[in-house]
Amino acid sequence: MISSPKFTVRATSQPVRQVLLSAGHRTYGDVYNPTWSFTTPFAPSSPDCRLRLELDRCVLRNTFDNLTSSNNILRWTENTTHNLTATIPIGDYDANSFCDAAKIAMEDASTTDATDPRTYDWEYNETTQKHTITSDEAFTWTVSTDTPNELVGLSVSQDSVANVITSDNSVDYFGTLLCCITSSVGQAHTLNTITGRSESILAIVAITGDPGSLIEVKSSNSAWTAELAMGESLESISLAFKDDIDGSLLTAFTDSRWFCSILISEERIVYNSD
Repeated sequence: MISSPKFTVRATSQPVRQVLLSAGHRTYGDVYNPTWSFTTPFAPSSPDCRLRLELDRCVLRNTFDNLTSSNNILRWTENTTHNLTATIPIGDYDANSFCDAAKIAMEDASTTDATDPRTYDWEYNETTQKHTITSDEAFTWTVSTDTPNELVGLSVSQDSVANVITSDNSVDYFGTLLCCITSSVGQAHTLNTITGRSESILAIVAITGDPGSLIEVKSSNSAWTAELAMGESLESISLAFKDDIDGSLLTAFTDSRWFCSILISEERIVYNSD
């Protein structure tokens, strides 16, 4: 014998409310982990009702800095013993802009520090997805923890062959970076202290295309919802862009103009009689 459910969830007659959340107008936090606190909390109409949140739409741009303070140093050696370094400005680079920036940085460093200044050429082959670095004399490329190894496509230090170094690994500037946008909803006891009631996956977003390209996620391709406890008011929402593999915050996400809209509906829990 199959017993009937002990309760039924029903939508109430309260209208669905839409909340627009803009990263540029967050209460506090970073663009990759903002929090909005509401001056007037969203409250259910009665203690036996609960609020339900659903993603309506999220719009963002591909603005991930693939060159940060942790990987923007180039290191190489000229004349066997002359060690050189160059710093490339932090930013979001495609293949052409990275090649241009690397060439300028290396030639500036060679002219300033070396007794025998060199010229360097950087090229990116879209078919093989590899770089070639060419100089007018032999040089040695150095791989370190602060060098852009993934963007260069080199995982180990190596000497040039016929004054050329070619990437060992392919570099896909236009690939897909998956991230989870998670949410924490709950009551804010103080401005900077949130009691998170739940953390749910809002969406899986494929960050792809040229830097600056527009990406839109709609409710049709996201089944994300979050519910508060019965009778609980919604006083704050926190969102976070996280890596979909290890859950770490995507601190390289820099789009301060991204926004999303959240739909807030109300449900009543009706308990069935035995």
